[in-house]
Amino acid sequence: MKECSVKMAKGIKYSRWIKKFKPMKDPFGEIYLFDTCGPDADFVENYCKEHPNTLWTKCTFDEYTFIKSGFYRINRLGYYLAEIPCKDGEEFIIYDSPEVDFTPYVFPL
Repeated sequence: MKECSVKMAKGIKYSRWIKKFKPMKDPFGEIYLFDTCGPDADFVENYCKEHPNTLWTKCTFDEYTFIKSGFYRINRLGYYLAEIPCKDGEEFIIYDSPEVDFTPYVFPL
């Protein structure tokens, strides 16, 4: 997997992310957060080879937790896989809490 290097991302609402990209769910209907090592990491790597631009990384920075399109190693907490891929060159950031609702804008990273 290639690590992302783009420094700007478009912010979107958590609810919009779910509708637009359809992250994978577990058997109970909850969005599944894949681990960063072990069998989950192997599955993520293989899935991304077959389905490019479907990986999202849950990250933390200071007191903030957010979801970012693409692969990141630094401050990662886990990975999400989506059914719908991002377009090439498209980058998004989503705050991790469904309760956080904000007007989309560009976030410097």
